[in-house]
Amino acid sequence: MAGWGSGSFDNEDAHNWLDQLARLTPDDLKQLLSRADDGAYLEAPESSVLVAAAEAVAALKGAPAEAAPPAIIEWTSKNKAASLPQMAPLAIRAVQRVRTNSELKDLWLQADGLNEWSANLRDLEKRLVTGETGQERPAPTASAEELTTEARALLRHTLATLAYRGGKAVRNAPASFANYRCGESSRTPGQILAHIGDLLDWGLSIAEGRRQWHDATPLPWEKEIARFFAALKTFDDYLASEAPLHVSAEKLFQGPVADALTHVGQIAMLRRMAGVPIKGESYYEAEIAAGRVGPDQPPP
Repeated sequence: MAGWGSGSFDNEDAHNWLDQLARLTPDDLKQLLSRADDGAYLEAPESSVLVAAAEAVAALKGAPAEAAPPAIIEWTSKNKAASLPQMAPLAIRAVQRVRTNSELKDLWLQADGLNEWSANLRDLEKRLVTGETGQERPAPTASAEELTTEARALLRHTLATLAYRGGKAVRNAPASFANYRCGESSRTPGQILAHIGDLLDWGLSIAEGRRQWHDATPLPWEKEIARFFAALKTFDDYLASEAPLHVSAEKLFQGPVADALTHVGQIAMLRRMAGVPIKGESYYEAEIAAGRVGPDQPPP
């Protein structure tokens, strides 16, 4: 990769993209940045382009890189009316994906320069969130729309965390585990997993303004696992859309989502009690990304 360096524009792919920037509209950038939401592993060239595009959004927000190329400054001056409440959250998620789950990250890890590269991306994330560079300026006041968009992004990351932790709790469990009881009156893992599915369905109904609860009859273990991931996908798709939330993201988190996380912990505890424990890990280091809510999760 020509011009190898830790900066956002210190690579050939970013420079090639800058040559095309003048012909791109804000909608083109939104479409490009939204590709990071599909949950797929990002190759190095695409990662470099996504970072450069995020730098364009940061510049549009009034927080350009210290040595922003002229192409960025010129594009910003022509597109001052672009809708930042939609673009900034997309750019933040794209940078987070590149930093946590991309070939570019793996290459920097091999090159022993991960810390410096990650620090530069964290600075970009900060500029995208706050609209501030290293220079002192009055703290920006986020609009209600920006706050809602960022809260939705955090809620989507929480659902991805639930998929990662929940997937780990049920993966490779023997068929007999579904009916395990630690006490006469305790719920079985199968019943708990069914309740988690009910919680996710309930959370979606609240988001849509329907607020309906339904106690589903527990399905066979493998079908209940499939229901868990399907409910996560439906909920996440709604949060990723432009459909309105009929309650705050905070309410959705403190109710159905937090409850579901608690019950996943119960299943993990029952795995150990049943003699089939799951492998421990640092969840801080886990590769969790918004939009990745299916059964295919990175290994611990």
